[in-house]
Amino acid sequence: MTDAPTATSASATAGDERELQELLCALTVVELRQVISVHVDEEDAAALPGDDDLDALARAVLETLTRTDAIDRTLFVTLQELKPTRARDIKALATRWSARSQSISPQRIILNLVLGMMAFTLIIAAIG
Repeated sequence: MTDAPTATSASATAGDERELQELLCALTVVELRQVISVHVDEEDAAALPGDDDLDALARAVLETLTRTDAIDRTLFVTLQELKPTRARDIKALATRWSARSQSISPQRIILNLVLGMMAFTLIIAAIG
């Protein structure tokens, strides 16, 4: 029963990543390099492929952004500035990505419960 939600969230994630990759692939080399200069640190940028294969570069940028958790609101603002004609697509993807990143994981729920129990124990110990 616990595997089903994971599978659906994984497919939604893959869809969002595919759509973000399409947006990145639609950029010119200059625009993609601008995204790299703003959102990818220098060390990771040095490991990216050259400009001769734009699709490979876009995929590598997406992998780097995903791995370093650098996909945030500012990335979508940058994309919207670079491709204002695709603003609606970018805004929809940003909304989905932000909703996904704000979802509460089971680990976070357990952590909150443990911290709450510890706080309750400390309060009881202070009173007693």
